[in-house]
Amino acid sequence: MNYIKDVNDGIKRIVNNNNVNNTIKYSLSEFSVSAGKKIRSKLILTYGNYCNVPYELLVDLGVIVELLHSSTLMLDDLPCMDNHLKRRNNDSVHIKYNESTAILSSFAGLLLSIEDIIKTPHFTDNNKNMLIKTICNVFGPSGMISGQVLDLENKGKNLDLKEIYDIFKLKTGLFFGLIIDFVDIVQNKTKSENNLVKELFVECGCLYQVKDDIVDFKNKNFNDVLIADLAQGIELKEQTKLKIEKLLLKIDFELSEILIKFINEVILNENLFY
Repeated sequence: MNYIKDVNDGIKRIVNNNNVNNTIKYSLSEFSVSAGKKIRSKLILTYGNYCNVPYELLVDLGVIVELLHSSTLMLDDLPCMDNHLKRRNNDSVHIKYNESTAILSSFAGLLLSIEDIIKTPHFTDNNKNMLIKTICNVFGPSGMISGQVLDLENKGKNLDLKEIYDIFKLKTGLFFGLIIDFVDIVQNKTKSENNLVKELFVECGCLYQVKDDIVDFKNKNFNDVLIADLAQGIELKEQTKLKIEKLLLKIDFELSEILIKFINEVILNENLFY
């Protein structure tokens, strides 16, 4: 089994099996299956395997998560947002096509992910309701949208560590936490059962965002960062690392070992945890 290939095939199936305008179809399909890191779907596979979730459910969840992630990136790249000309080693959607195509493709990806939840026979009705509710909470006005607004409003300002962390949590951390909710929902578990694991995943998302800011700062992409300097970025990275280390000690040892390997190799690409 090739999980990423199966996820990519699932994305193409959803886009191609719907009555989608060809421009939206091409832009959404090629962007979503392009050479991205696929960290979020890989995290679903890692945690889902630990929980013994059936493979076909993990593929379904991976498809939904990657469509959602691609939708946010298309908007994030726009000139009115972060103005990225390149994404995943290719031209951003608004560069290759135009801004209106990027916006409409983003909305299409979001709606197709929700439609796929509704149509997927592997999910119970309760699963479907909970998955959609979770998406609304994480991506809605009190989640990622709020984080993006705060990010745009505070670029170039001297924020303290807590203010930066709070924005990172809304923009990236909650999306990583959604993975725990998704895997738990399809197992019909209550959210309270894995609060520590979810908290850990949220912190992993924040750590990933901190790492991104540090890399951007080193590359002199100052318009993309919230940190004032490298020292502030490193301090926030160490604070977040300490939170993760404390949480790793509180969860199941086997899961802790699995996640340490994942964080080092996939999220950070460095041996930060031992």
